[in-house]
Amino acid sequence: MPAAIFDPALCLRHWDWSETSQVVALFTRSHGVIRALAKGARRPGSPYSGGLEVLTAGEAGLILKPAADLHLLTEWDLRQPFNHLRASLPVYHAGLYIADLLSHMVIDADPHESLFDDAITALHALRAGPDSVPGVLLRLQWSALTESGYQPDFDLAAAGPSSFDPASGTLIKGSPPNTWPLRPQTVALVRALKDLPKDRPSKAPAPVVRNASRFLATYLAWLIGRPLNTAPLVYPDLPKAITSSGSTDRAAR
Repeated sequence: MPAAIFDPALCLRHWDWSETSQVVALFTRSHGVIRALAKGARRPGSPYSGGLEVLTAGEAGLILKPAADLHLLTEWDLRQPFNHLRASLPVYHAGLYIADLLSHMVIDADPHESLFDDAITALHALRAGPDSVPGVLLRLQWSALTESGYQPDFDLAAAGPSSFDPASGTLIKGSPPNTWPLRPQTVALVRALKDLPKDRPSKAPAPVVRNASRFLATYLAWLIGRPLNTAPLVYPDLPKAITSSGSTDRAAR
């Protein structure tokens, strides 16, 4: 049997496999999303310190099996339980959305070290409470879009009213069919994200941050083909069907 490798990881999901074992989906820093069998995880005295819970981070010991969909988790050393996520329902919902987002935007076994670091930073930033949720999700959604190759291009539109064309991923002049009209403040904030240092929060007013965050959630839903299951928890006005400019206008703006 090959030797185990060790990698920082964030637990995104887990499922019961048997009376004593679980299957886990881990977002690892150097190996991307890994699905692994944790034998005996539900048994007292298992080699998984602190237990395997969603939205906890630790050091994962993994035996990777070439060409296999399910790998083997040999060890789990809990490092960051993120207890603050469970102290506030809006913050916990934001955490669940982050896990859902990463599960859908990261291809299995495709490493994204920068996105991993940004996700851990986002979970820590939620310690500031419910008011921090829109800004935290704005930055992490931008990171997920950038790392997956879908960063919106806001450099091409001329002055005046503009809309976002999800099919091309670009900002365009006017409001052609099947595009999403955007407020100038939303455009300005999203455009600024490209050059805004990750450790510097946006100074935009809270309503503008919320609108921009909701716009990115709308675009992500369009890319995935539907809103994430957890999206209504943080974006209750996000359309259930992302099909036309009419159905997305309120959420996108």
